[in-house]
Amino acid sequence: MAVNKMKLKTLNTLCEKGFDTAKKIAAVDMRTAHTNDLDDELGGILDLQDAIRYRTELAWLCDGVDQKKDLRKDTPSPFKEE
Repeated sequence: MAVNKMKLKTLNTLCEKGFDTAKKIAAVDMRTAHTNDLDDELGGILDLQDAIRYRTELAWLCDGVDQKKDLRKDTPSPFKEE
């Protein structure tokens, strides 16, 4: 799994502007983004804030997803098929 270059660019831009911790990134709002010339990065910032909120930053950066186990396959039906 490779790192998404657009997301890495967003992360680098934030770090260059002084937003170098999860707490600082989570606090970025529309006005802060505009005053720091981050208008073009706003979509990426919102996605990163969600990733921080759900503690999935690495998955966000690498476009990774966890596979969910389908419980319906492993659980026998309580209804008998006729």
